[in-house]
Amino acid sequence: MYLGDMLLMMLFMLILVIC
Repeated sequence: MYLGDMLLMMLFMLILVIC
């Protein structure tokens, strides 16, 4: 898995947690 993909997944998880 690329670093960009990991950052994207982390961002997605953060958005899910915040919403």
